[in-house]
Amino acid sequence: MSLITSRSAKQPLLKPLALANGTIPSRDLKASRRFYEEVLGLEVTDHDPDGLIIRLGGDHTYLVEQAGDDVPGMVLLNHNGLFLDAGEGVDDAYAKLTAAARDYDIRQLTKPMYQHGSYAFFMLDADLNWWEFYHPAAGPRLDLTDGPQMTADEVRAWFQARRERDEAATRSSAGVAPTTGNGQVGRGLLRTSMLSHGTVESLDLHASRRFYEEVLGLNVRQLVPVSIHFDLGDGYMYAAVHAPGASGKMPVSYRNALLFSSAHEIDDAYSKVVQVQDEYGLSDIGRPAEAGDRYAFSLRDRDGNVWELAFDVHGGYHRPVR
Repeated sequence: MSLITSRSAKQPLLKPLALANGTIPSRDLKASRRFYEEVLGLEVTDHDPDGLIIRLGGDHTYLVEQAGDDVPGMVLLNHNGLFLDAGEGVDDAYAKLTAAARDYDIRQLTKPMYQHGSYAFFMLDADLNWWEFYHPAAGPRLDLTDGPQMTADEVRAWFQARRERDEAATRSSAGVAPTTGNGQVGRGLLRTSMLSHGTVESLDLHASRRFYEEVLGLNVRQLVPVSIHFDLGDGYMYAAVHAPGASGKMPVSYRNALLFSSAHEIDDAYSKVVQVQDEYGLSDIGRPAEAGDRYAFSLRDRDGNVWELAFDVHGGYHRPVR
């Protein structure tokens, strides 16, 4: 298993300002808003006539777009994560959602379990979007970047040791509060405190890392053997999880956006990615165009994930929701 990645020495092509937002579909905006406010405790505001913006604990937002029933459901490895406040246990949150499942048309709940450095469970909502609810366990998170490769047995032993450590940490503590965010706690059924991360699939962690570092200019770490984490240092991060059986075709309804500082930077970014599309396996590169509040274009990476590279034309999209 050649999963441990190495840091690139190349200078990145692009310099985005922020991982600005994710995008998720809604089959019924009124019902979705009720769920986000009453259950997840998110801040919600209207966005044009056919959308919402949701946020909690930081400046990263999600654009919720009205979509038809023909939009496919989110795959689990595109889930979005929420920290639970340290005052509420994961098991308690699971019990609350189980009791509320019929009222809010919750489709599926997985049992709480330890994995990847946290105690967590997953929920599939009425819009067929997956959410992870978790407490991170106490203790250091070491970057495995540039480290030795692991055999399959060594990976299993690594995860078993991590689970035993996390279980011991959880028994001695109620959990840890997020180290980023503004300290608020959502006002919904659950004591959520921060929208913490998004997740994408990776067919090849080494190739994915090259794209994130060398093209998108993101900070990349490897905290577990089977995924890499990337961010821009503003408190929000994504995990790219090794998924060799992935379909390679993320629906556009789940695209993620990077924000740039000018329309000129978008045009320049378009020229650069077109030049390197064969080297990095990029496809479906659209031409820059103005649509609503953005001047932007999108592309599909080697793993099939869709990225929108955008300039906020009116200068207000990425401000905190109030």
